Amino acid sequence: MLKTIFDRVNPTIKIGVERLEEKIRSIRLSDHNQDVSLMLNAIQELHNETSYQDGPLARYESLLFRALLSGTNIEFKNAMQQKKDDWDDVTMFIHNEIKSAALQKYNTLVERRN
Repeated sequence: MLKTIFDRVNPTIKIGVERLEEKIRSIRLSDHNQDVSLMLNAIQELHNETSYQDGPLARYESLLFRALLSGTNIEFKNAMQQKKDDWDDVTMFIHNEIKSAALQKYNTLVERRN
């Protein structure tokens, strides 16, 4: 019985996923010159690697919000905090909706600056 359990649960995959999750958790906008698009691409690459190893990352959306809220632009942070509040309050977004909203807000702010 123990061998059956061990065969089904590969501890090296679990450790690998935890490492990738920690990498995602540590990503900040400042690591990517406050460029939301670059940061989201980096997160997506890690997420893809995680999904390949062990299926979808359970806390992916909360990790996305954590990274998005790490920026310095108050208007952007307020917009992302509102999305997070909506997400926390039941309106569950899938990660693609979160990324789309972040990119839309970021692009609007970049256009205004130019």
